[in-house]
Amino acid sequence: MGAVIAKKEIRNLSAWVNKLQAFVTDERGVVLIAHDRTLEMKSLPGSSIDQLDETHRIGYYNRSQFDRLEIAPWNDRGTALVRFERSAVPAVMASCPVPNSNFTISAVGGMGGLSAIRSDCLCKNFSLQASNGKDKELLG
Repeated sequence: MGAVIAKKEIRNLSAWVNKLQAFVTDERGVVLIAHDRTLEMKSLPGSSIDQLDETHRIGYYNRSQFDRLEIAPWNDRGTALVRFERSAVPAVMASCPVPNSNFTISAVGGMGGLSAIRSDCLCKNFSLQASNGKDKELLG
């Protein structure tokens, strides 16, 4: 009975997963569904899946081995940014428990757009300065 309820809850969460770059983990930290299917059946760093014996892992998940999601601080400056799955751009990750369940939904948002915004602002600033005859100040 519990497995049927869990599958129904997972189906209900799939709409959120598909709208966001998100994934759902169970109480053991195993990704059950994800927008990026390559994340499915991986485990969160520090998850409790390794504490289950192999028989139970196979019974619950039809497998005994789980690759780890690669989530690490972006730098050592104490920022909230993370490196997610070896990405070349920083990301922000937010997680929250799904009410009345053993699931957690997590969303990851890449910050790659920030460099494009910054470059665009620099170009616009240069153009404004140049059009006002101040290009000599910028070029020095």
